[in-house]
Amino acid sequence: MTIVYGIIGLIIGAFTETWQGALFGLVAGLLCGAQLGMRRDIERLQQRLREVQQPPAEPAGTTPSAGPAPETAPGPAPEKAVAEPGWQHPDYLEPEVYAAELIVPAKGSAHLHDAAPAAASPDAPSPAVSDTAAMHTPGVFEKIETAVKRFFTTGNVVVKVGMIILFIGVSFLLKYAAQKNLFPVELRLAAVAAGGIALLVFGWRLRLRKRIYALVLQGGGIGILYLTVFTAARLYQFLPLGLVFALMVALVVFSCLLAVIQNAQSLAVFATVGGFLAPVLTSTGQGSHVALFSYYGLLNLGILGIAWHRAWRALNWLGFVFTFVIASLWGAKYYVPEFFSSTEPFLVLFFLFYLAIPILYAHRQPPELKGLVDGTLVFGTPLVGFALQSALVRNYEFGQAYSALVMGTLYLLLARVLWHKQLDGMRMLTESFLALAVIFLSLAIPLAMDGHWTAAAWSLEGAGITWVSLRQNRLSGRAFGLLLQVGAGIAFLAAIDLPHGYTPAFNSAFLGSILIGIAGLFTAYQYFVSRDMVRPFEQALHRVLLAWGLAWWFGAGITELEQFVADDYLINALLLYCALSVAALYLLGEKLA
Repeated sequence: MTIVYGIIGLIIGAFTETWQGALFGLVAGLLCGAQLGMRRDIERLQQRLREVQQPPAEPAGTTPSAGPAPETAPGPAPEKAVAEPGWQHPDYLEPEVYAAELIVPAKGSAHLHDAAPAAASPDAPSPAVSDTAAMHTPGVFEKIETAVKRFFTTGNVVVKVGMIILFIGVSFLLKYAAQKNLFPVELRLAAVAAGGIALLVFGWRLRLRKRIYALVLQGGGIGILYLTVFTAARLYQFLPLGLVFALMVALVVFSCLLAVIQNAQSLAVFATVGGFLAPVLTSTGQGSHVALFSYYGLLNLGILGIAWHRAWRALNWLGFVFTFVIASLWGAKYYVPEFFSSTEPFLVLFFLFYLAIPILYAHRQPPELKGLVDGTLVFGTPLVGFALQSALVRNYEFGQAYSALVMGTLYLLLARVLWHKQLDGMRMLTESFLALAVIFLSLAIPLAMDGHWTAAAWSLEGAGITWVSLRQNRLSGRAFGLLLQVGAGIAFLAAIDLPHGYTPAFNSAFLGSILIGIAGLFTAYQYFVSRDMVRPFEQALHRVLLAWGLAWWFGAGITELEQFVADDYLINALLLYCALSVAALYLLGEKLA
């Protein structure tokens, strides 16, 4: 596995187009692989130590004996939890199949073989190692490591690594040949396109005999065709714009059809990665952002088309990351206000794509997974989209307020439509959209008044994430939502001296603080009703969050009254605010009872 990480580092370092960068990437990858290997060895030793320390369980109703073991009563043979000698883990499985396959330990896992006696009784208690393994929930980095290891250690590893190196090598070859004028441009592009078509045809012919090998070849061929068309249009202007879009649409439709027909998520991932990397690898720093974003729009249209037929979360997430990360990098380097009219439509288009994809993902789930929501896209899309939108409209008065109002209205309409449709398994998504509608409609008020919107947005977003994570019983999501609310409070206090308006009760400082308090009270209530389902150390959090929310609520009122009410009337105003607040809390408590 260390060698695999070294190869990955070498490939990443090669993007610097210098031998020093490639060497540094190789060394960094080897060191990373060695460190992960050492950690894995330590965990394995600790697990073996627990096995040794755990005394063997005695069957019920028997006493230890020094004599020979009694013969086992005839009956059905116990099931074996180990892989058969000729078993090989497939390179690709559907999500639900892969989840089922995880219960079968990989061939060669000696510590699992030792932990399960061959003739154990079906009623015998499970060994301690099984309990430990069942209690262990892999973290994000462990999942990433497992996915990388599975990609580079199962199936035809040589073909996979070779295809990655081939794709990167072709892109560098095109740039090098262009700089040195080694061959006629038409000949270079035709040769590369012919190679991509050959890979595609060869992969299709092998699809029934060597599925994994065939899918890798098809994905590489499609990626090379993407690269060739984009290079011909972007670097050399050989193809007219209309023909380029027609070819891109054809490639998108073709790759989607191949992936859906063969039920191959891996093919869709290969083709999508190749498509997104094509403009990055061939970029010269000059060119039209309209062409770039139009091309990415076509790729996302293909992802949307696949989402219509398959619930492939990895592909959806991949398109989301590539689209918004590359768009953000472009905006940070090249965006100027003059580009607003040619950039805003693409941001809206990408937002709508990844607003629709989670709906299709929830709708296409198999019956046993109905109700599952892709929280990354459901909450990540508005968070990233609104951040980019705020950057685009920062020079327009009330631009952020209008954006929040439009987004909130859109989510409210979607929640209403889904609620009336009463589709199976869509209730959780409907509630999530309703929560986002409340968040953005609430944000529109302080945004219209000015400042402190970041803290209020973080707090409301954190409340939404915590609520969904409580419904789905995800500890990491709850922790992130709570940290987001704490961070919102710190950010708000750090900006307390900034201008915030001079209208009593209708300024960003007061409304922002009130929104943070409401988010805290809402989260406290959700933790209270879920206190029997959360971890033991979380069961008292509703009291802490209640105090947090009330502190922001009363602190906002006291600070606002001290600023705008004359000293002669301040005490009366404070008493009135506290009395009305307590009355509202009492009525709310009666309703919730």
